[in-house]
Amino acid sequence: MKHLGNILFLILCFALGVGLAKYVIPPIVSYFRGTTPTSSSSVVTGVGRLMPYRGIALDPLHSPTAPALQSLLDHHATVLPLHYPTSATPEAHLTNTVQLLRANPATRATPLMLLPPDPPASGLMNPYPKPLLEIAQQAQRLGFDFLVVSWLSAPPDSTYWQNQLTEVRQHFTGKTIVAGDYDSITRVNFWHLTDYIGTTGGFQLSSKADPSVHDLRVAWASHLDTLESIARSQGKNLFILSQPAPAANPALLLKNYEALLLETKGRLSTDGIFFRRWSFSPNPAADRLAANSRPEILTLFASIWKSESASPDSSTPSSTLNANPLFPTFEDENTTEDR
Repeated sequence: MKHLGNILFLILCFALGVGLAKYVIPPIVSYFRGTTPTSSSSVVTGVGRLMPYRGIALDPLHSPTAPALQSLLDHHATVLPLHYPTSATPEAHLTNTVQLLRANPATRATPLMLLPPDPPASGLMNPYPKPLLEIAQQAQRLGFDFLVVSWLSAPPDSTYWQNQLTEVRQHFTGKTIVAGDYDSITRVNFWHLTDYIGTTGGFQLSSKADPSVHDLRVAWASHLDTLESIARSQGKNLFILSQPAPAANPALLLKNYEALLLETKGRLSTDGIFFRRWSFSPNPAADRLAANSRPEILTLFASIWKSESASPDSSTPSSTLNANPLFPTFEDENTTEDR
């Protein structure tokens, strides 16, 4: 009996020692070191870290007004993405829009991203209507911070892209993004030549006629887990560059956006999210407004893209902006008459 008591005492001491080592000592050490102990458990999304790069793509053919730009910043956008213009003089349109943005005190220091035209010229090779080398030179000259070099929708030619990316690196000093749909990204083997992995869609979210936000979050979580796994294996972070087009049901669109925004918040390997192109038109007809121009969509962005929730060195401060957000009228490009 005496030996049994000693054994039980030793077991109790061992258990207490393990508990102290695992649950008590690390937080104390972390407190004095000023660090937070890491966990191997799954990320809790919807809370915590906010993506440092977020915004809504602009169309240089319809340059936004100062109040419209102010509204984007008031809703906590931190990057201004521009689609390459589809016009007879794209360089002039792009240059004029960049000059407008740099002349506006509110957007003078906001990072710029150059996206392929919408729709892109190619889903396999260069997505721009001009050689990628010329696009890189123009992006460098205009001071773009990010350049999306691909919009893949098929398995890529590795030799072609390795040559293209090597040339781009020689002329563009900003960050490059190789982007493609869900299937194409899994077939890329030249991630070492780019800075970010970009996804352009191709997601199956739900077969339900009226899915809940929870249903959509589960679907987004599955896709994002896979994409982030690819990104981490390559030492990269993820950019989400395209989402499903606005649905006929505005309530379903709102739920989809809410699910996506919540599932990306708190993820350490997703650095950016950018919503599809909106055109700014001075006098759009009320009956031609797209679902994603509704004020509740912008309110949703504002409620989740709060700069104070992001890490201090990664978000654009909003304290210097108008405290009363404006709600400009946006016209969806797909409903715009042929130019």
